[in-house]
Amino acid sequence: MKQAPSLLDSAADSTPGRSYIQDVFGALGRERIDYALLRGCVALVAAPGTQEIDVLVAPRQLSRLTDVLIQRGFATLPAWGHAPHHFFMAYDSDTDTWWKLDVVTDLRYGPNRAIQVGDVESWLRRSSPNHLLSPEDEFISLLLHGLLDRSAFKPEHQARLAVLRSHFEKHQKAGRRAVYAVERWLAPSLTWNTVNRAIETQDWDLLIQHRSALFRQLLWRDPLMTSGRYLSGVSLRFIRPVLIAFRSRGWTVALVGPDGAGKSTLARALTEERPLRARQIYMGINRDAVNTGLAGTRWMERHREPLRKSAQSRAKSSLSGLAIVNRLVDQWYRLAVACFHRMRGRLVIFDRYVYDPRTGGRTLMAGRNLRQRWLRATAPIPDLVVLLDAPAQVLHQRKGEHTPDRLERMRSAYLGLREEFPQTIVVDATQDADTVKKTVIALIWRRMSGRSSSLHNSS
Repeated sequence: MKQAPSLLDSAADSTPGRSYIQDVFGALGRERIDYALLRGCVALVAAPGTQEIDVLVAPRQLSRLTDVLIQRGFATLPAWGHAPHHFFMAYDSDTDTWWKLDVVTDLRYGPNRAIQVGDVESWLRRSSPNHLLSPEDEFISLLLHGLLDRSAFKPEHQARLAVLRSHFEKHQKAGRRAVYAVERWLAPSLTWNTVNRAIETQDWDLLIQHRSALFRQLLWRDPLMTSGRYLSGVSLRFIRPVLIAFRSRGWTVALVGPDGAGKSTLARALTEERPLRARQIYMGINRDAVNTGLAGTRWMERHREPLRKSAQSRAKSSLSGLAIVNRLVDQWYRLAVACFHRMRGRLVIFDRYVYDPRTGGRTLMAGRNLRQRWLRATAPIPDLVVLLDAPAQVLHQRKGEHTPDRLERMRSAYLGLREEFPQTIVVDATQDADTVKKTVIALIWRRMSGRSSSLHNSS
């Protein structure tokens, strides 16, 4: 079979970031998993960032494909209400690239992917040795994707359709197969002459004008199954939050370490990584850094000192007691917000946590000591504790809030957390911020993909 020129043909083997994904697809080939790339070839030559590749695989081979992907660091993402899609995500720290595989086990288009067109096994049999769709199948796929999924044609898809049309003109056998495919699946709403003229003249609105008629035509070919798929998708998306809360809860990560280690900088960087779906919650007492808390807490923090100075001794004691209770309730409120995000399947990043150790500096008051004990006893244990560690002199140069001796005591106390919490991982905070971020993301994703493996094996 003569294959139309592919975007893969222009990709050099030395393209940054390709080695990881090439190894993944090479593993699929060694496992004899039949698959075909749909619309993600461009991702193999794109710059680092978040890259998405659409992959077609037979339903009978989905389980084996999932095993291969999980073994290579991919985590499964919730896909309720998105059948026949199955989502997988991996992070390549060498190139700071997120790879998302959108694996489909059926050929569906339109709202909630209710319209079924084509046969998976036939499309896979006709695919090339490079796992690319045959020209006629790719042509139909791009047409239906633009007409039914998006109601528009992306510029790269317009260019690709033009390349395929030129290929059909030069290779008559492939052209006849393309004409047959269009007439079989799209006619009479959309004929080959109309499609050919629209692509030749770049009149994409001409194709969009036939969208409604084509949708009705495909709907009435199998109205019961199409309606059932549509209603199933709507129902699952409606109860998706409940399913996530019970089946796919989010993760919690506590960032701890002495002052100057870069906890807040790292927490902000992690929340900017969209694939993580992270929310930052500051658990310290710095009023300016608080991003989640009770409204009354800020008022009390602003007015407590003036009130204390003007109050009598008995009133001062009452204010101190009220402040201790308020801070305790405020911390519990932050933990409740974290629980809400976790129930929504999000990653919660705790900037500081209730594990801040005592370092022999300022003596804790009895009330504050009791508050810390209560918090430690009632706070949930994070899934991962990341300890940012650096020598005291480095920490002092960065922030200068404490003496080197005090910082060294703090550092030793934090390192002691490893004995109490085995999920603690020490990260060298003397590295530049970008390297620390990539290291921590890789640690988090390794744990999350490991949980995906456990859930997959138990199901």
